[in-house]
Amino acid sequence: GTRAESAIAMEYISHWDDFGWINPSFKRVRKRMRAVKIYYDRVSATGTLTFGYFLNGSSSRTDVDFSLTTYASQGYVLYNFPLGKYFNNFKYRLYQSDDQSITIKRVSFIISPEPYTSLL
Repeated sequence: GTRAESAIAMEYISHWDDFGWINPSFKRVRKRMRAVKIYYDRVSATGTLTFGYFLNGSSSRTDVDFSLTTYASQGYVLYNFPLGKYFNNFKYRLYQSDDQSITIKRVSFIISPEPYTSLL
C-alpha cells in the first residue's frame, strides 16, 4: 500500500485530574496552570503537534498547535498558559495526524495553588 493507507492519526486524551495525587490539599483548592512541556522523539522535522486542554469539566477545548519544524532540534515543545487560567480539574488531548511517527516521552505541567488568605 501507499503511505496514506498506513497513516493513523495519533490521539491521546487524558482523564480528568485534580492533581490531588501530588498533595491531598490540592483537591480542595483552585490551581493556576502555568506551563506545559511535552518531550517527544521524532525522525522527521515536519508536521504539527496539537495540544488541547479542557478546564473544570467543560466540553469546550482550547487547542495550541506546535510546528515540529520549529522545535525539531529541541525534542520538546513548551507552552505558557495565559494569566488567570485557574481550574479545579483539568484534562488534555495530544493529536498528530501526518504519516510520520512520533513518540511522546513525557508531559510535564507547572501548576501552583491559588493563594489562600484566611479572613479570620
